[in-house]
Amino acid sequence: MAASKTSVKVAGVREVQSALKAVAAGAGDLKAAHLAVSSMLVPGVELRTPRRTGELAASWSAGATKTRARITSPLKRAGPIEYGWPAHGIEPARMVRDTVTASSTEILDRYREEIAKLGTTTGFEVKS
Repeated sequence: MAASKTSVKVAGVREVQSALKAVAAGAGDLKAAHLAVSSMLVPGVELRTPRRTGELAASWSAGATKTRARITSPLKRAGPIEYGWPAHGIEPARMVRDTVTASSTEILDRYREEIAKLGTTTGFEVKS
């Protein structure tokens, strides 16, 4: 039995492919979404930061790349205070980690909002 050669024509395939490419291009660069999330978290990190002078608490800033949200401080002591330094008797304060954990619902909500914006700018109807 010979293989059957049947063709099917689907209307709108080019439009769907074009729309998917637009979403993929935007999804590859979620810098705006990551910045919105990291900006939302900075006040919580500041509140959880141990204080002697307040310099570390005031130094936190939000940042973002295409692939991640960032909360950084230019101060060298930020890392040892966040993660601890057992050799020097410094217990981890976990201000960034605890803020992320405590804000997980808000983080997910913000990402949903930002991705919905991306969908609507590329012509997709976004349903919650």
